[in-house]
Amino acid sequence: MAIYIAVPLTQTISALDDAITNSIQVSDRYQLQSDRGWLIKFDGTSVELSVVG
Repeated sequence: MAIYIAVPLTQTISALDDAITNSIQVSDRYQLQSDRGWLIKFDGTSVELSVVG
């Protein structure tokens, strides 16, 4: 099991939030304080994670 961090690179974070909340189960994600990004538990590679959803 790997833990990834997803950090928005723009001022608009809604696209990242939508992608994660629609693709990753609640038990496998944790939103960082102040909408700074997400910690994601994912069993695949970073490339596989990038195409989830």
